[in-house]
Parts: sequence; C-alpha cells; structure tokens
Amino acid sequence: MPKILVVDDEQDIFEMYRVMLAPSGYEVITATRGDEAVDICRKEESIDMVISWMLNCPECPD
Repeated sequence: MPKILVVDDEQDIFEMYRVMLAPSGYEVITATRGDEAVDICRKEESIDMVISWMLNCPECPD
C-alpha cells in the first residue's frame, strides 16, 4: 500500500486527505510539525509522497 505523509497543523486537512486518498488504496500518515515529519520519514520503510501545505519549518531540508 503506498504511503502518503501529510504534514499540517490543522486536523481538517488530515481528514480531507484521508477522505480523498484512502478509498484509492493510500495509507495516510500524519504529522503536525516539520521535525515530526522528518522523524517519520527516517523511520518508515518507504514514504511515497509528502504533502505539506504552508507549514513553516526552518529546520527542514528543501
């Protein structure tokens, strides 16, 4: 199952992506901060896509 990491600080955004993507067979993983997203990417076997909508994360790589 392809994995998509959604990074945002609003729960509504998580739910929107989950509703849109889960029926198509995607596993939606969520993070509320940039550093949390980086940790998840390091720990997960594979992340197929990262979606971040206007999240300020100065310590995150481009």
